[in-house]
Amino acid sequence: SIFNKVDCQIITYGLSQQADVFADNIQIADGRISFRLNIDGEQIPDFLCVLPGNHNIENALAAITIARTLEVSISSIKKAIDTYMGVYRRFQIKFRSNDVIYIDDYAHHPTEISAVHQAVKQLFPNKKITCIFQPHLFSRTKDFMQDFAKELSKFDEIILLEIYPAREKSIPGITSKSLLESITNANKSLFAKEAVVDHIIDKELEVLLTLGAGDIDTLIDPLTDSLIKRHDNLTSRN
Repeated sequence: SIFNKVDCQIITYGLSQQADVFADNIQIADGRISFRLNIDGEQIPDFLCVLPGNHNIENALAAITIARTLEVSISSIKKAIDTYMGVYRRFQIKFRSNDVIYIDDYAHHPTEISAVHQAVKQLFPNKKITCIFQPHLFSRTKDFMQDFAKELSKFDEIILLEIYPAREKSIPGITSKSLLESITNANKSLFAKEAVVDHIIDKELEVLLTLGAGDIDTLIDPLTDSLIKRHDNLTSRN
């Protein structure tokens, strides 16, 4: 083994109880992953991770293990894990209140959209999911039209933007309108990117997603600011 040739301390981590550092008692708690940390013979409950999936628990364990070797306190580690919101445009939480959570993701392929839907349903199984999606490339929309329609139909509400062309010229018959017509969920609409913030901000929202690889990221700040203002207005009224 290569490890036998390296003069260093080896610490294993993971979800297996055979690891030196492992997580168990994994549960969903208020839209977060809750787990118990087992480290140095101790069992420390109530670690919270906002990012879904076992791979993110393993990533958290890696960070925890390194932090403990650097003698960072458990309380500081807990706070850091709980408040970590992810990398840019990968299931990144942009706004969260007691009523609404807004998540942005770069997903632009049917399999990625499916993965985001599964992750959101895992964290928020009983909440309405509103998805704003910007198709990326005419060719991709053409090649995966039915797959896009199938995955997008799973959301409670879908709002389509026009296709982001990037380097491509348009393809006859391949439009966001044709994709909209293929979506089986009747709670669907098509909006210009410039109009979608005003449209969405007055709706009843529980979980809001923006998905896509084009210039949909230009909506992130306006949506976030509008949600903050809406939250502040509702709070001041109460």
